[in-house]
Amino acid sequence: MSSDLDKFPIVLVQIGALPRHLTANLQYLVDTFPKRDVILLADQNSNSSKIPRRVNLIHIESFFDAWPSDFLVEDKRKRFRNNFWFTTKARLLILPVFMERFGVERVLHLESDVWIHPDFPFEYFEKLDVPLAFPSADYERGVASIVLVNGTRGANLLLEACNLWPKNTDMEILGKILSTKKEVLELPSSFMRRETTFQHDMIFDGAALGMYLFGQDPRNTMGLINRFARSPLDLGHHKEGFKIVGNKLVLIGESKEKSVMSLHIHSKDVHIFSGDWLKVLRKQLSKEKRGHTLGFSPRALLFTIYELASRVLHKLFVR
Repeated sequence: MSSDLDKFPIVLVQIGALPRHLTANLQYLVDTFPKRDVILLADQNSNSSKIPRRVNLIHIESFFDAWPSDFLVEDKRKRFRNNFWFTTKARLLILPVFMERFGVERVLHLESDVWIHPDFPFEYFEKLDVPLAFPSADYERGVASIVLVNGTRGANLLLEACNLWPKNTDMEILGKILSTKKEVLELPSSFMRRETTFQHDMIFDGAALGMYLFGQDPRNTMGLINRFARSPLDLGHHKEGFKIVGNKLVLIGESKEKSVMSLHIHSKDVHIFSGDWLKVLRKQLSKEKRGHTLGFSPRALLFTIYELASRVLHKLFVR
């Protein structure tokens, strides 16, 4: 890694096979931010041939020794999507260990399905004097869609939280951090009902905005994509809408406008991770205007059928 760039890299974490949206996002990131390191922390089960050039691949096994036993998920939830409930919170433990082993000062962690705008304010985040910054889903849960881990303070705080609440989900762990650590910055994810010290007219989507524009994960609905419906994770208290201003997606409130700096693409739609992202956003707003709320993903339906069949076979043959 370049000594000029590894002070503040973009870091993504993946345990298991690399999904299509992740490789598309990695390509978008290296193309859009050519002067910034993009690092993928992945385990040995990942297919490195699918990783775009210029992405720094670091195998988790090279710096991470063992999971704490009480951190593992060993009940029936383990069979859900390649142990989803474990792998999502595992990132919170991997990031601080990676930073300590490789001497990285701070990282911007992105979830694999999170798109960031080409004008993302890295300079602002570099100047922040807070240990952690991330958005929330509601009053009890945070979201790891975007997480600034700043210095040893931030790394240690994450480790401490994982040790204090090892049985909780990643969202619950982040929520407890927000409720107990006043020095942590909550990034605005909508026109929020509670105060935040972030004063700029920018939005960092936790989940609700991306769900609204692109729909929720169709693997949860047998391939059906339902767009432009209020998400249960929406913290917005005002009537809101979207418009395009120049090359920005703008969220409109009753008396405010804020530029959207990131979108959590919960539906895993890969089209936004391209050079035509602005055209994709315009298309979604056009669909909203015309009332085209429904879509369908054959790939998601096939995945759901496979997942259901696997569960049935497990019940039949594993005692």
